Amino acid sequence: MQKSNLPAKLYKYCSFSANTLQVLSREEVYFANPASFNDPLDCKPTIDVNVDRLSLEKLFLKMLADKIGKEEALRRLQKCCDSSSEIGDYKTDIKAGEYYDLILASTIQNELMREMSEVGVLSLAKHWHCPLMWSHYADQHHGICIEYNTANHMCTKMHIAIQAVGYNKPRAIKASDLVEWKLRDSIEAKNTIRDIFFFVKAKPWRYEQEWRALSNRVGLECSPFQISAVYFGLRSANAVQTTLVKLFADDYRRIKFYDVYAPDNNFSLKRRGVNIDEIKACGVSSSPLRDFEDLTSDDT
Repeated sequence: MQKSNLPAKLYKYCSFSANTLQVLSREEVYFANPASFNDPLDCKPTIDVNVDRLSLEKLFLKMLADKIGKEEALRRLQKCCDSSSEIGDYKTDIKAGEYYDLILASTIQNELMREMSEVGVLSLAKHWHCPLMWSHYADQHHGICIEYNTANHMCTKMHIAIQAVGYNKPRAIKASDLVEWKLRDSIEAKNTIRDIFFFVKAKPWRYEQEWRALSNRVGLECSPFQISAVYFGLRSANAVQTTLVKLFADDYRRIKFYDVYAPDNNFSLKRRGVNIDEIKACGVSSSPLRDFEDLTSDDT
């Protein structure tokens, strides 16, 4: 993905928690395991068996041999043959042959899923003002939205791939592309499979306008982007604002802070700057019960 195609800013909706404070204070991001995504179809492509059976068997053996060794892979292949024989001879019976191909494709799909589970995914959004995103990912508007400046990002140096998610592409991965990648070391086929696996979602998710960054591992890593602003949700508590403003009080980059609000005449979301100096001047509030202890005493 060319750097010029990136939006100037990308956004991360999240709840306010200890984990959020950690990633903000250390300038980290979390690359998630695709298996943890809330959409059960996300990063779960099917296999389009568009190759002959011999190629499918070779692909099966290659993918399993890389994990468990050639001898065990051959035993697994024999087990697939035995399973299909319950219906008939897969070499002469059409239904048995289709069942045999299905077993092979299912195993190949599982091995691909296992391999891709080692890749971490950072999900970002193109806009900060989507009400559904605030509801789904920012604790029903109680949370925050982090704005990242994509200028001078470190994705290339960190070997992180980043691109937009597509919502009008097929979900299936062609077995022929897997053959080209696994048996013939085609980089083009590998990239095609990666794009379908990680950068395709169902049309109803289009409102997210998601961008994804891929890391070679799952977990916390240094952020490839600089934080440029923090947005506080409609229901965000004052204590959340105070905590984050004071966290960044001495930051030389002068991170901006915005309150999100809803105009009276429509359902859109707007923003207004937070008075940082006013929040910085605030201290810990004392208890009114103690401040007016004399007034509430039974002796008065």
